[in-house]
Amino acid sequence: MKYLISYDLNAPGKDYQRLFDALAALNAKRVLFSQWVTNRVNATAVGLRDHIWTFMDANDRLLVSTLDGTDWAGTNLMFDPNNI
Repeated sequence: MKYLISYDLNAPGKDYQRLFDALAALNAKRVLFSQWVTNRVNATAVGLRDHIWTFMDANDRLLVSTLDGTDWAGTNLMFDPNNI
């Protein structure tokens, strides 16, 4: 299952490298500055949310949703979600 991970990072100037490293460890690929896509077999949106949230601040925002591929469109994405 592919998952779309979207967030708002609301701590200006904070170093979020641990978050980016955690997303890379999930083999997630960045499609926009605040959106990543990952393909996980033994995962749920809730499980991914809970894991990713541990690398974020209480005032940040996070949304994890399935990306089933039935209908989506993008322009100038940083990575094509079809290739994950």
